[in-house]
Amino acid sequence: MAGDCVAEESLTSQPSTLGPRTFRARPWYRWIVFAVANLAFVFGVLFVSLGLIVPDLMRDFSIEAQQIGLLIAVYSYTYALMQIPGGLLADRVGPRRVMSAFLVLGGLGTLLFSRAPNFGIGVVARALTALGVSVLYVNQVKVLRGWFRPEEFATAMGIGSSISTIGSLLGSPLLAASVTNLGWRTTYAGAGLLNMFMAIACWIIIRDRNPATAIGTERTDADTMPSIRQALKTVLWNRQFIYLFLVALLAYGGLMGFYQAWGLPFLMQGYGLSRVTAAWLMSASWGISLFFAPLWGRLSDKRLHARKPVMLIGLVGTTLPVLLLATLAHRLDIIHVAIILCLQGTLVSALLLPYTMVNELVPPSFSGVAAAGLNMGPYIGSGIYQAFSGFILGSPASYAADGTPIYTLAAYQSIFVPSVIAGVVAILLGLLVKETLQKAPG
Repeated sequence: MAGDCVAEESLTSQPSTLGPRTFRARPWYRWIVFAVANLAFVFGVLFVSLGLIVPDLMRDFSIEAQQIGLLIAVYSYTYALMQIPGGLLADRVGPRRVMSAFLVLGGLGTLLFSRAPNFGIGVVARALTALGVSVLYVNQVKVLRGWFRPEEFATAMGIGSSISTIGSLLGSPLLAASVTNLGWRTTYAGAGLLNMFMAIACWIIIRDRNPATAIGTERTDADTMPSIRQALKTVLWNRQFIYLFLVALLAYGGLMGFYQAWGLPFLMQGYGLSRVTAAWLMSASWGISLFFAPLWGRLSDKRLHARKPVMLIGLVGTTLPVLLLATLAHRLDIIHVAIILCLQGTLVSALLLPYTMVNELVPPSFSGVAAAGLNMGPYIGSGIYQAFSGFILGSPASYAADGTPIYTLAAYQSIFVPSVIAGVVAILLGLLVKETLQKAPG
């Protein structure tokens, strides 16, 4: 087990983000690194979703669905464009420095957004926020690869997903209560300051790899480090990577669109729920995945000794519930909708497997670029989905007394149809993906 012995290693003889100091890795320290890396990602992205404040933004910025789609799409495209640079930074600079610096940028963007006087400044602030948080997941994956062995990796990713789910489960209702009581501007200003705090925590605690083991020591010096061109060619020209990228783009794109923007308005305006109640219901959906994410990882690592079957379960799990909402929402009461969302939470956490698989396609020195390249897919997909969904929704059916646009349940159902189509295509592409987990000899 990685980190099960106390080790002392002088890191001055090789390039490292740790500086010229000796670092002792005790048996439990990898879990401290694990927790901080995951919490940095959770706090970095928890407040990027605009679903909770879509009605407020429409009112305060005097905009409609098309502009909301653009506001979210700008974030998604900026995030996507930063994935390859973020992966290169992870491989060459190291996650400790990258996460610390970019959390500061994300915090500044969130603070600016909280004070944006108009839609234009809001767009700029969202782009800056996206720039800051865009590299967090890729570097989190890089940290886990540096501290956990291959046979532990999917399980570690599953536990990390559970931490993210806990953050969403607890954070969304608290965020909704904060927005209700303090207003969205004060809430997002606090989020920006929280990002600054996590930047300090990352700098103090995170180490790029475990010096007590051979894990992560594949990192090479400047003379032997593969060129950027070689890294990009090795990853992006891999046919299996292309399949996984398209799977992530199609499957995650609509799912992220639902949870980032239209899920809460769908529940609030379609079923008459309060903001806090709708947030609790959305959180419960992800809360279910809290229990299942590690189980899917362990099923892949220890039981099936395979990645592809679990990935396909996840693909079906993202498509079937949205199909039910797109076709039957007008006939369902809120109890049935809650059951459907919980079904989605049960199965969707299996979609972590493409991130494990893409890391197994390439040598460790390319793992940052591989994770980054794959992570472009969901955000490109989300950006495309948001642009289309805003136009599909069109003009509101009416306006509330405070000027908030109101859309019908049928209008919300119509924006789920593209997600269903994308999900079906993702399942078909998933069938073309080859197994990546190497069988143990004997």
